[in-house]
Amino acid sequence: MKILITNIWGNNRGDEAQADALIAHIINEQIKPEISCFLANDKSLEINNPIKKLPFITSELLGNDFITRDDLYYNLCERVVAEDKYDLFIEAPHGPDIGDLYTNRLNYGVSAGRLAKHLSIPIHFAASSYGPFLKDIPYRKEVLSYSNSIVAREPLSYEYLVNYVPELRDKIHLGIDWVFASNEADFIYSHNDIFMKEQTILQSEDYIGATINPVPIRRIINDNKKETNACNNDELASFFDKVIELSKMKLAFFSHIYPIDSKNITIIVNKMKHNKDVHIINQSIKWFDIVKLMKHLKFFISFRYHPTIFAIKAQIPFTCVMNQHKTEGMLRMLGLEEFSLYEDEGINNIYNIFCSCWNKRLKIVDSILESKHIVENKTSVNRHILNDFMRLIR
Repeated sequence: MKILITNIWGNNRGDEAQADALIAHIINEQIKPEISCFLANDKSLEINNPIKKLPFITSELLGNDFITRDDLYYNLCERVVAEDKYDLFIEAPHGPDIGDLYTNRLNYGVSAGRLAKHLSIPIHFAASSYGPFLKDIPYRKEVLSYSNSIVAREPLSYEYLVNYVPELRDKIHLGIDWVFASNEADFIYSHNDIFMKEQTILQSEDYIGATINPVPIRRIINDNKKETNACNNDELASFFDKVIELSKMKLAFFSHIYPIDSKNITIIVNKMKHNKDVHIINQSIKWFDIVKLMKHLKFFISFRYHPTIFAIKAQIPFTCVMNQHKTEGMLRMLGLEEFSLYEDEGINNIYNIFCSCWNKRLKIVDSILESKHIVENKTSVNRHILNDFMRLIR
């Protein structure tokens, strides 16, 4: 069976983790599948599974006009994919590309669906976020209608979808992020010198872990899109100094959207008065080793969606500072929304929610453990729907 996974994002530990978990499941279910992936950007893609990477279509080829770019991207995709005959397309899990949250951005998922329909190849949309749907985008409803099945990874995206295309309700399913479906047995932990050094550091003293968010906060309020800047580096430096003072612990920064956030992390640390109590985790550490390292932390402060999932998988107390509805939906589904707030609520409120969560550490761990049955149930949805899709070609 030849499978093309379209639009995998690199340069992001979360998207790599999703792709790894998805591919591991396909390999476990199929006898020697031939898997290729089509990258959605030109950044590095460090995934653990053996796949063929198709050439990336560089942004320089696409120009500036939004709709024209979509059409040109589609045409270039067709040229690259035409070299092989694929049995199935799977649109990789990612953020709400199919929706209107992002401004002036390619509709990658729509292009993949158009191509699948043009080539008469079945396509499955694998556990992404979606919406909101605020305007008319060419081909979007047509692509969703053509798809064999669609999985939303959290309930807000599910609601956006079923309200946008209610006639497709039977093929839209509420699952969960594929990272939750990853099994330790599917991945060979590095245990190289870099990993062992980082593990020794985190075991030597008490550490709080943290990620930062280098991109704008995008929210939908009363059906209107609101986009605001993330907290600035001075605010974050002061916040993390207060975290160290309150906790009397050291701080470990984890890069997530490397190398974009690693530069900001360095700037923040240099601005901190307690920077001697800060350690920056080596950014070459792979996502599955990050989860293992996080188990040594006493607490985690996450400004991103997937690092929050990593903390939940590591079963450590956390506070989550959200920037999109995908995080709100995921936490709400798991009953963990009490431990979060949106970043645009301001640095003072972010510190207040940290203090509240710091005092509820045992409750947070209990809540994570109580959510395991939801994770298991929704993980089974991901696997069941994907398995049904792959049975089309057997």
